[in-house]
Amino acid sequence: MSNNYNGIFADIGSTQVTRQGVYLGAGNHILQCVRCKLQQSQKDHNKLWFIAEFKVIESDNPKHKPGHEVTWLQDMDKPTRQGAVGNVKGFALGFDPDSGANVGEDEMLAIIGENSPVKGLAIRAQGIELTTKANRLFTKFNWHYVEQGKTLADCGFATQNAPVSLEQPQNGVAPPNF
Repeated sequence: MSNNYNGIFADIGSTQVTRQGVYLGAGNHILQCVRCKLQQSQKDHNKLWFIAEFKVIESDNPKHKPGHEVTWLQDMDKPTRQGAVGNVKGFALGFDPDSGANVGEDEMLAIIGENSPVKGLAIRAQGIELTTKANRLFTKFNWHYVEQGKTLADCGFATQNAPVSLEQPQNGVAPPNF
């Protein structure tokens, strides 16, 4: 049986596999950081995005099952830069805004690097769904450091999804020490 598909995959070796995540939704979540990166959108006028990918440990959102991966995006373009930098700085502080840590450009660049100090870190994300003046929904997150082994119940939240075990973080279980 012959076909007309000869050569259709000829350049497959030079392509990159892309990951498309499920966006982190509203609710209370215990997550483990898998990776962080900066990426320019090819679809959206080269907008720059901070992208954090997590493994769900536990969630009270039925769409986020333990063991699944979820993605949090933060627009880093100039019109929203102040809010974006604030959220990303909170992420970098190990999710403890009262830690007093000084996070600058070098520390932020380390977060998106191969040996990221937040890779493997357990965090609690509290997502609250809000409506803009233009009547569009978005989810705002508050980030909190979580000690290894803690559950949402330990943090005062109920959930029906059984938690999965945290993988051993590469950098221990403490928040990043800048």
